[in-house]
Amino acid sequence: MLSINNSILSQSVYGMNQATQKVAKASQNLAKLPIEQNQKTSQNANSIDEQSLNINDKITLSSNIDPVKEIISLMEGEIAYKANAKGIKTGDEMLGSVLDIKI
Repeated sequence: MLSINNSILSQSVYGMNQATQKVAKASQNLAKLPIEQNQKTSQNANSIDEQSLNINDKITLSSNIDPVKEIISLMEGEIAYKANAKGIKTGDEMLGSVLDIKI
């Protein structure tokens, strides 16, 4: 039973690491995308909004990075991370039950 629990925990930690790497890569790729601000938006914006993106701003697709795919990768990474966190929680609960039985 302990080896099964150890395997669950190991696989969950490995999965969380993989998900973290996927999110980091997608985030870096999204950060590399050039943003072209709409002239009307940047002229009417106050000082705080000038530094943030506006709904009217567009992403120029001059690079080979597909923003839709990167956003999907972010979402997949988030889902995988949450699933592996549940695996760790379940493994922890199983270990607690085993220890309660042995005592």
